[in-house]
Amino acid sequence: MLLPFRVTAFPRDEQDPRPLPHLHAQADKQSGAIDIDVRCALRAAGMTAALTVSPACTRGLYWTPAQFVAHQTSNGCNLETDDLLGPSTVSGTTLGSLGSALEITACGHQAV
Repeated sequence: MLLPFRVTAFPRDEQDPRPLPHLHAQADKQSGAIDIDVRCALRAAGMTAALTVSPACTRGLYWTPAQFVAHQTSNGCNLETDDLLGPSTVSGTTLGSLGSALEITACGHQAV
């Protein structure tokens, strides 16, 4: 179902450490990432329209979904549905595409 959205993995800086062997596969690097838009919106009682809090794209994720699942589960941690695409796990590469309230508010120092 996600096949049309498969893209190359996010390019890592050459100085970044290489992923552990169980997280590094050439096929995953070539087409293991996905390119979909993710938006988080809030609407409180009395609001006529929702406020988009976080527009982001999975294209900029540092880890591919396969790497994320392998890492998360290899040490026995349980994996929940929203762990992969939850709003706080998908942050873009620009100020307007940050994925968590902590990032958006600069650790609470900046009003939204």
